[in-house]
Amino acid sequence: MHNGQLKPGYNVQIMVESEYIVGMGIFSNPTDTKTLIPFMERVYACTHRRIQKLISDAGYESEENYSYLNLLEHVAEQLLHAVHDVRCAREFLAVHEFSQ
Repeated sequence: MHNGQLKPGYNVQIMVESEYIVGMGIFSNPTDTKTLIPFMERVYACTHRRIQKLISDAGYESEENYSYLNLLEHVAEQLLHAVHDVRCAREFLAVHEFSQ
């Protein structure tokens, strides 16, 4: 690109379970939204195991991804965002005053 801008051309994904890498891949999708389904299928094809709990950031959030995860029988929880945990902690701390 000859305009001085850098744009993502590839997207690297890594799936971890109990501190071990169980899958990784490089995708030509610049965003995470279109990467979740092919990546989950690739990991399943290699491990023959469905993910029980998926924790991700908000970049994976899309109607298509939610629909896909609803179809999987073994996914107990859907896209749990790390941001959600931070929001809950802030709300909890705002309601409960702790003396130091």
